[in-house]
Amino acid sequence: MKTQTAVEPLPPMPGPSSASPLPTTRTHTPSAAPSTAPGETTESPEPGAMQPVVYNVSGEGRAISITYMDTGGMIQTEFNVSLPWSKEVSLSKSAAHPANVTIVNIGHTITCSVTVAGVQVRQRTGAGITICDAPLS
Repeated sequence: MKTQTAVEPLPPMPGPSSASPLPTTRTHTPSAAPSTAPGETTESPEPGAMQPVVYNVSGEGRAISITYMDTGGMIQTEFNVSLPWSKEVSLSKSAAHPANVTIVNIGHTITCSVTVAGVQVRQRTGAGITICDAPLS
C-alpha cells in the first residue's frame, strides 16, 4: 500500500526592494571628429553585401555531426552525415560570426576546408572534433 504525504507550498518570493539605487547615466561627447590621414580610406562592407562560402568535409564513412553557419547567419547541425560532404551558403561581409564548420567524428581522419569568394581561407585535418573557421573579409 502506498502512502502519500502532503507538502505545503513554498512561501512567495520577495519582490524588488524599493531602496534599490537608481542607475547612473553618463553621456560622452567627443572633442574632435576622428580624421583620416591623406591617402587613407576607411572601408566598411556594405550592409547586406553577400559573399559565397563553401564548406567541404572529406573522409571515409560518416561524421556524427557537422555544424555550420548558414545563409541566414544561423547555426545548423546535420547528424549521421555521409562523407564526403559539401555545403554552399552566402554570408554577409559584415557578419558578426565568421564562416565556420565543426565536425564531430570518431575513428577516421577527416579534412575540412572553408572557401570564401573562391579563395580557400582555412583547411584542417583531424579526428575527434575538427574545426575550420575563417573571418569574412
